[in-house]
Amino acid sequence: ERVDRREKAIVYRSIPSLEVYVLVEQDCMSVTVLRRGESGWNSEVLESPCAVLELPTIGVAIPLERIYERTALGSATQAGHSANGAISKAAPLG
Repeated sequence: ERVDRREKAIVYRSIPSLEVYVLVEQDCMSVTVLRRGESGWNSEVLESPCAVLELPTIGVAIPLERIYERTALGSATQAGHSANGAISKAAPLG
C-alpha cells in the first residue's frame, strides 16, 4: 500500500493527461479517489457500503457494496456487519 500511495502517486501526478485515480483497499471497505483540480490534487475517501464511486468522465457510478460484493468484506456487509458508513469530504493533498 505504501508503494501505491507514495512512489506510484508521484509518477501518476506527473502524467499531464491523468485526471483521476482510484485506490481500493483490500483489508477494509475503503476507496480513495484522487482527482486533479485547478489547485492540485484532491482526495475523497469513501467508506460506506452505500457510498458511490463516481467517475463521470468514463460514465461509471458504482456503490462500494458492489465493488466488494465477492469478497469477505462484501459478505460481512450483507450479513449486517458493515463499516461505520462515513464519507469524508474531498480534501486537497499537499
